[in-house]
Amino acid sequence: MAQNYEFVLLLDPDLPQSRVQEYQDQFSKIITDHDGEVVHIQTWGRKRLEYQIVRRKEAIFVIFYFRMETVSAKPIEEFERQVRINDDLLRGMTVKVPELKILNLPAAESARDGRAASSPSTASAPRGESQAETPQVETDETASRAEAGEASGGGESEAVAPAETEAEGNGD
Repeated sequence: MAQNYEFVLLLDPDLPQSRVQEYQDQFSKIITDHDGEVVHIQTWGRKRLEYQIVRRKEAIFVIFYFRMETVSAKPIEEFERQVRINDDLLRGMTVKVPELKILNLPAAESARDGRAASSPSTASAPRGESQAETPQVETDETASRAEAGEASGGGESEAVAPAETEAEGNGD
């Protein structure tokens, strides 16, 4: 049975677009070398962080949505190794998910900015494929929260930050 994963990569905000593309290619190759399939890659671009990571207030966010046919920790171990040894890679986090839900970032940002957001588009399954095999495209849940915040007077959008693990958060 195939297992679905999301991998969030935070890159140095000063990197040129060509280097960002090289890292996307490098991590895609790691996935495919371990019999995985890259379903989708999103580059969210430069975003402000809630707290500094390696003395950086901003980072370039890249999200990989991928599927592995065999359950193997090798690609995830390689992701973590690359993040540890490469100074351009600020942080990385891999999450196993039951179903791939690809966030539609432009719709979420337009709602957050107060512009009329178009209705969320949903990817339909090609003929002969079940809905479970095709990832659903959904808007970010924060878009609805941002709309609620604007209605109650909150004008600024929230900064995006990676989640801390329990070991990092307890200060030991």
